[in-house]
Amino acid sequence: MSAVTQRTKLSQLTAPNHMVEANNGVTYAYRRFGQSDSGRPPLVFLQHLRGNLDNCDPLLVDNIAADREVILFDNAGVGLSSGTVPLTVTEMARDAIAFLEALALDRVDLLGYSLGGMVAQELTLLHPRIVRRIVLAGTGPRGGQQMHGWIFDFERIAISANNGIEELLHLFFEATETSRALGREYLQRAFSRTDGADKPNSQRVARAQYAAIVEWGIPDRSQLNRLAGIRQPTLVANGANDMMIPTINSQILTEHLPNARLRIYPDAAHGFLFQYPRQFGELVNEFLSAE
Repeated sequence: MSAVTQRTKLSQLTAPNHMVEANNGVTYAYRRFGQSDSGRPPLVFLQHLRGNLDNCDPLLVDNIAADREVILFDNAGVGLSSGTVPLTVTEMARDAIAFLEALALDRVDLLGYSLGGMVAQELTLLHPRIVRRIVLAGTGPRGGQQMHGWIFDFERIAISANNGIEELLHLFFEATETSRALGREYLQRAFSRTDGADKPNSQRVARAQYAAIVEWGIPDRSQLNRLAGIRQPTLVANGANDMMIPTINSQILTEHLPNARLRIYPDAAHGFLFQYPRQFGELVNEFLSAE
C-alpha cells in the first residue's frame, strides 16, 4: 500500500503521530491524512489556546479530510512538540512557517481557530505566497474590540490546572441546553482516542499563549489597516454569542479583509465549529473547492 493510499484510509482517531525537525531547532508533532491526490493544497489546522492534536473534532476533521488532505500539528512548545511557547502571535507565526518549511510545503490552505486564527493572519502577512485560502474561526484582528484580555471567569478557567466538563461547556458553548447537549457530544468525540494520544498542555503553555492573546488584543484601530495585506479569499465564521473573542470581531475582520465572507451560527458561542461540525465542514469544503 502506497503512503498516499494509506493516508487516505486514516482518520483523526487513527492517524499516527509523526515528528519533523525544523531549521529553528524545534521538533514538531503532526498528523497528516486525507485525500492527498485531490489536486488541492493541504489544509493546515492552527489550534486554539491549550489545544493539541486531540482537540480537533473528529467529525469536523474527517468530513474535510474526505475531500482533501489535512495536516494537524502542535506548534513550538505545545503538546508533543519540543521548544518553548513564545509570548507573541508573531513569533508563533514564525514557528508555524518553520514547520511548513520542514515539510517542504510551498502551497497550503489554513484553518485558524481562536488563537490559531490570529496566527493564521500573521502567517499570511509574513509569508503571503504560501497561502492560497484562509478560514478564520472564532477569532479576531490585532487591536480588535473587547479583546484585551478575557472576563475574569473565562480567564480563570482557561488557564487553570484542570477543567471538568462543566467548565469546558462554559468556555465553548451557549448557556442553552441545546448548545450544551451538542457540546457534551463533542467532548466525548474529542477525547475518545486511546492509542497515540497527544500530551496535554500545562498551565505554563496556557499562560504563555494567553499573554500572546492579550498583547494581540491591545486596543489600536490603526492595526486594522494591516488586514489590507491579506488578499487571499477568506471565510470568517463564529457563533452568534462568542464571549471569549466577541463575535463583533468576526464582523470587523470581514469589513477590513479585501476578499472575505462571513457566516454566523445561531445558538452558539466560541465552540460553534464543535457544535455544528458537519455543517461547518461542508461549508469549509465548499469554500476551499471554489476556483
